[in-house]
Amino acid sequence: MEFINPMSHPHQFTRLHLLSYKYSTTLLPFLFDVNFFIYRIEDEIPTVYDKDCSRKQKKRQKVLVDELQDFARNTTLHGLRYITEKGVSVVEKIFWLILFLLSVSICSYQIRNVWIKWGNTPVIVSINERLVPVSEVPFPSVTICPQSKISKFDYDYSKEKEKISIVHKDISNMSIEARKKFEDVSVICTKFNYIVHSLFRMLNRNYSDELVQNLDEATEIHNVMLMNSSACMWRMESIPCYEIFNKVYTQEGICFNFNALAAEDIFRTKQLQNNYSYLNTTKLLNKWSMEGGYEDDSTEDPYPRRGRENGAYLDLVITMVDDKYNLDKACNSLYSGYKVYVHHPMDMPQSSLYYYAMLPEQTSSLALKFNLVTSSDEIQYYSPEVRHCYFPGERYLRYFQIYTENNCRLECLSNYTYNMCGCVGYYMPYNASDKICTIQSRQCMESVEEILAKRETGDISSRLCKCFPACNNIEYDAEITKAELNVNRFLSSEDSDTSVWDYRNYTFSRLEMYFKSPRFVSMRRSELFGLTDFIANCGGLLGLFLGFSFLSLVEIIYFLTLRYCLL
Repeated sequence: MEFINPMSHPHQFTRLHLLSYKYSTTLLPFLFDVNFFIYRIEDEIPTVYDKDCSRKQKKRQKVLVDELQDFARNTTLHGLRYITEKGVSVVEKIFWLILFLLSVSICSYQIRNVWIKWGNTPVIVSINERLVPVSEVPFPSVTICPQSKISKFDYDYSKEKEKISIVHKDISNMSIEARKKFEDVSVICTKFNYIVHSLFRMLNRNYSDELVQNLDEATEIHNVMLMNSSACMWRMESIPCYEIFNKVYTQEGICFNFNALAAEDIFRTKQLQNNYSYLNTTKLLNKWSMEGGYEDDSTEDPYPRRGRENGAYLDLVITMVDDKYNLDKACNSLYSGYKVYVHHPMDMPQSSLYYYAMLPEQTSSLALKFNLVTSSDEIQYYSPEVRHCYFPGERYLRYFQIYTENNCRLECLSNYTYNMCGCVGYYMPYNASDKICTIQSRQCMESVEEILAKRETGDISSRLCKCFPACNNIEYDAEITKAELNVNRFLSSEDSDTSVWDYRNYTFSRLEMYFKSPRFVSMRRSELFGLTDFIANCGGLLGLFLGFSFLSLVEIIYFLTLRYCLL
């Protein structure tokens, strides 16, 4: 295209043409340069950004590698400097790398074992270096259960049983009240009898509010005569048995207890039914506690009664007298004599599988001993599942003020029996007296006991009751010896013929109790593996395998944080 200079041909252009030409010749080159600059910036910006980011990233990676190499050359950890040291061959570097990783693996495995040991067995029960004198512990609570449950003076169980025998088939002649009483008394008189069970199915009573009353009526005179005719001695002082023994309801029936705490000290009485008392002991706790023991050695008349170092005299002597012609042979006819249970005074007196037999015409001598376990305060920081015991106040019981393992088991049994059977045993603490199980519910009650027995032997997490012992606990045991007791022969040599004739209608049983030794070895539950031991074991392993110390940990933190961030 040809451009005409207007200056050389002024006659061909107007003023407007001159202005257009002037601006076009001056602005076009500028606009062209601006566009070109803009296009160059758009092309160059991504390239410059990518190069800077990549450069910075490579720089950080190089810095990190340099820092790791610097750490490996200067750290106190053994073996790392050979991996990064100049002049070392590749084979040597691989050798030291494998050796370092192997040391880390072995050390980690050993620390894992230490961790497991710390978690599973942090508490140990060891022998205490101090022998405990018997004067520092209570004399045990003694519960005596007669095997002759009733007498003919109170209730003729044999006669009532004959009325419903298969031969007579006289059930229709018995009133409903008489049949109910027979059923209730059968709870303590028989464990199984198909004649009795046929009647029970007809009555269809799973629970009753009259059972305890019927038991009391059937044993009242018998129990009074038993306690009045028997003779007791406490530390060479003759005391009527009814003054130191109190009635208590157990699974064996109505029993008699010595040296248990009062019901007000054992139970939360406001939580219990008030139609009858499980334990008739009224003597209150005095100058003794489970945690502190007796206040001092000079304390007079403490309760529960305290032990005594014996040399020549017995502590407790009981002579039981039974009228053998008054015994009802149809009620618990398989057994005779008495069952003796020895337990802690804080325990609700109950029967168990472990008992001592006090047989007719025999002297049973019990040499008592105890197992005392105390716990150090440092194990309070562990859970009860780990230390397998409860400190005071850690386990709340609904019906008991004082926690013991036996009280916990009895309450747990009561709760689960009610949940599964809709009633409880007359000896189980509960808040409703109209839900007492009759003999028809015996099978259900036995199944509950079996379920609890199986569940309590399993894993701790699956146990229903979790009734661990108290952390400061006393358990009593005894060695028993027996000898013949021939009272009639003794009386015949001392008294007249008339007196001998009077005593021929009676049988005699004698119980003697005393501590076997003045002092006993005790046990102590203490911390086996604490936090300090755990750190020391881990530090020893790390030092052995890696040369690791606390300053090595500081080095690692320093190189990974402060030094790296300041670069």
